[in-house]
Amino acid sequence: MSCMEKSPTKILVVDDDDEIRSLLQAVLTREGFEVLPAKDAAAARRVLASRNAADLIILDIMMPG
Repeated sequence: MSCMEKSPTKILVVDDDDEIRSLLQAVLTREGFEVLPAKDAAAARRVLASRNAADLIILDIMMPG
């Protein structure tokens, strides 16, 4: 990537429902975003610890635990 190119916006999608998470990932990826999927809070923390911070987090607030 040249210095003039901007890296895609990173969106962390946290949802325990596999179908919803997959649908959001497919739609957002098609729109040019980099999607970081996570099935729960623990997975979200691991994603954030292992990569650069997300620009946006989409979070299901009605998850168990």
